[in-house]
Amino acid sequence: MTDTYTIQAIKKAVEGGWRPKHSARFMENVEGGEVNAIIQVADHFALDPSFWQALGRVEGWGDWTYEDYMKYPGAIGEYKYKTWHWHQHRLLDHINEGESIESYFKELLTPSNK
Repeated sequence: MTDTYTIQAIKKAVEGGWRPKHSARFMENVEGGEVNAIIQVADHFALDPSFWQALGRVEGWGDWTYEDYMKYPGAIGEYKYKTWHWHQHRLLDHINEGESIESYFKELLTPSNK
């Protein structure tokens, strides 16, 4: 069975050093491909900064410069985002726009979108 993009993201974050709360049971669900279980415990990763930092280590995200940040629609001021922080906020925006967690990770992890 092919991993979903959400499960791929979780596995990459674990590879990068992330350790979820209740990790043994959570990782059993991930390894078993239990997507519904993953979605039900999205707070394990969606709101956990250490998940995003670990995923960023594996994906090779660095800090953005002011110029990088200003390329995105809606960017204002001189606030400097950590790249992982930007991606975490984009997931929340994506969900608020009525999209799924899976479609976000598909967009994020597809090589042509990096």
